[in-house]
Amino acid sequence: RPGKTVPAGCCHAFAADGRCVTLLKGLMTNHCIYACKYCVNRVSGDCRRAAFTPAELAELTVEFYRRNYIEGLFLS
Repeated sequence: RPGKTVPAGCCHAFAADGRCVTLLKGLMTNHCIYACKYCVNRVSGDCRRAAFTPAELAELTVEFYRRNYIEGLFLS
């Protein structure tokens, strides 16, 4: 279903030509200095912190693409 995110971090979206494509959806980091009450990544949250280097994220994206898991990257 378009817009639905699965636990593995992939979501579906429509391309300009109407095809439904699978995208790897993620963040460069979930480190945050703000305290937005609605956000799981707020500074006071107790979630596990993580960060990708640009090279790590590029390698992961290319590998998922080569394995035909995804067709692109949705980076927030």
